[in-house]
Amino acid sequence: GLDGKKMSGFDIIDMLNDIAGANGVGRIDLIENRLVGIKSREVYEAPAAVVLHFAHRELERLTLDKDVAHYKAKIAHDYATMIYNGLWFTPLRVSLDAFVNETQKTVNGLVKVKLYKGNVDIAGRTSPNS
Repeated sequence: GLDGKKMSGFDIIDMLNDIAGANGVGRIDLIENRLVGIKSREVYEAPAAVVLHFAHRELERLTLDKDVAHYKAKIAHDYATMIYNGLWFTPLRVSLDAFVNETQKTVNGLVKVKLYKGNVDIAGRTSPNS
């Protein structure tokens, strides 16, 4: 849910895009080195994704074992690069998904955030598995 209201995933994303976007959250401007060897400026706007990712990381910090959290962080960049490069249909992606799915079994709870001038700040977090 969002703001104490139960709602669908679509509605959460729709509402978060409006709320977070109005607070300047989620605009990402970067230079990327493309697979073909050229550099390009990329601008992404994903307010809901930024807030949800932040909140999920906070729940993981609260619920995951230290060694699992450390290893998950080590593979996250490689996983993202693999997907970015179009390697979705690979045995490695399937194997990494199995690991990530296992890590998420205890990740649940409530995260409160504050949005202000492009920032997402933690206001509180709780989980029955912490």
